[in-house]
Amino acid sequence: MLRYAHQMPVQFEESFLKGLKEGYTLPPDFHVSIYFLNLSSLLDCLARCPYGPHSNQCSDIRALIYFFIKQLDNAL
Repeated sequence: MLRYAHQMPVQFEESFLKGLKEGYTLPPDFHVSIYFLNLSSLLDCLARCPYGPHSNQCSDIRALIYFFIKQLDNAL
C-alpha cells in the first residue's frame, strides 16, 4: 500500500499509518522490515519482467529498488 508513498503527499502515509496503528501494534523498526519485503518482491518482479514493450515496467521496478536501497542505507 505504501510502496509509492514517497510519490504521494506526506499526509497519505501519515494517515494510512495512523489508521493501521489504531488496530495493530507496529514494531519499532517496522519500516526496515517493510523495505526488505519490498526489495524481495521487486527483485522477483524484475527477474520476471519481460524486455521489450514492457521496458517502462522494468524501469519503474529498478527505480523502486534503488529507492528502497537508499532508504535502507539511511535507516541502518
